Amino acid sequence: MRGLISQSIGIDLINYLPVPQIYSIMARHSLDARHLLCPMPVIRTQNRIATLTPGEVLEVVATDPGALMDIPAWVRINGHRLLETRREGREVFVVIEVGES
Repeated sequence: MRGLISQSIGIDLINYLPVPQIYSIMARHSLDARHLLCPMPVIRTQNRIATLTPGEVLEVVATDPGALMDIPAWVRINGHRLLETRREGREVFVVIEVGES
């Protein structure tokens, strides 16, 4: 059908189809904040995010149990997006998408 339409109007419709935004690839970074005590995991997260561009993803690994609450609070206050939090043994993981701030 597409071939018939493109032949009848004289253009190639494939070149005019929109590309979905879901195909954009975001860079993923990691930050090792293990063995640091409060407030250092938050400070290191803040410093690392300052070097990234909006849309990039940062995964923070920490051993301070407070980081599981402190980093997500900082993320919300500063306009970023919290993608995931989890605990695996003694380590906590916080995954952040960098916002526009």
